[in-house]
Amino acid sequence: MTDDDNELHRKKPKGNISTKYHASEAGEFEPDSDGLVLKNLLGLKTQAAIDAAEVSAYGEAFSFIIHTFSADQQLSVADIDAVHRSFFGSIYSWAGKHRTINLTKEGFTFPAARFLEETLQTFEDTILKPNTPCSGTEEEVLRKIA
Repeated sequence: MTDDDNELHRKKPKGNISTKYHASEAGEFEPDSDGLVLKNLLGLKTQAAIDAAEVSAYGEAFSFIIHTFSADQQLSVADIDAVHRSFFGSIYSWAGKHRTINLTKEGFTFPAARFLEETLQTFEDTILKPNTPCSGTEEEVLRKIA
């Protein structure tokens, strides 16, 4: 890594997954990326390249959402999985799949992988089912989303 690369790395926005999350298993990062870029289908090794690929994929995911879901649809975890797959499927092999590794972010530990299915079912039953489809006044909808 050159001094210029080090400078770019230090100035990188906090918004990328590789510097924000820690996976419990080795091999989750792209070879020759210094452990900074998640393993990906495109073989991209810099965060700038991954960021560009994700921005490009956003348009496809947005189109998928608009053409797949109706305003009166009750959402499910399977729907969220489908959106995730449409957004990241051309970049990551794990897109739309539930993780099997433990994950932390800035000292916060997400639910253990072995409890993830149960946690997602609880999320669907207690959050998604009672709050979708979103109906009511704009204020009521915003309160549900928040």
